[in-house]
Amino acid sequence: MSINMGKDSISGKSQLPSLDLLNRQEPSVAKENVEVKKKRIAEVFHAYKIEVQEIDVTIGPSVSLYEIKPYLGTNYKKIRLCEDDIAISLGNPNLRFMIPIPGKMTVGIEIPNENAVNVPLGTVLSSKEFQETQMQLPCAIGKTIQNGVFMFDLTKTPHLLLSGSSGQGKTACLNTIICSLLYKKKSSELQFVP
Repeated sequence: MSINMGKDSISGKSQLPSLDLLNRQEPSVAKENVEVKKKRIAEVFHAYKIEVQEIDVTIGPSVSLYEIKPYLGTNYKKIRLCEDDIAISLGNPNLRFMIPIPGKMTVGIEIPNENAVNVPLGTVLSSKEFQETQMQLPCAIGKTIQNGVFMFDLTKTPHLLLSGSSGQGKTACLNTIICSLLYKKKSSELQFVP
């Protein structure tokens, strides 16, 4: 299969490659004991006499965000005291707490999923966020915890350093950056210089 990145033979204009070349099937993320984890979090808060209105869960490809909405007037310092007990209750020391979540009156707990899933590049590049972005050189490199597209504008990042040990995804990241540029800019608008 060849990719035509040159000019269209009929109109003579450059064209973007088809998204049909990429896998666009959304990965299925297991709902790993979500209700059990919500119940354990609520029990720890209850033991500290902190009552919560609700717990919402956003399941991402590798991390799930548990967003806890405490009642108005709750002392957030008191919530910090129960961080270790929540980690012990969930049997996971690798939790990240956001007290509060920036811009919200909620508490966030990021819990790594037991089984992370790969995000197909096609789901990122076919997303509405990527297709409608106003960035000059958008580089979409994955998804956020809230399942939004994570991208940056290469014009705002003139220097880029990728580091890490073998097998951690440096080449995959670079390939993703190149593909996102190729799927956003026509060959008449973009040129790679070695």
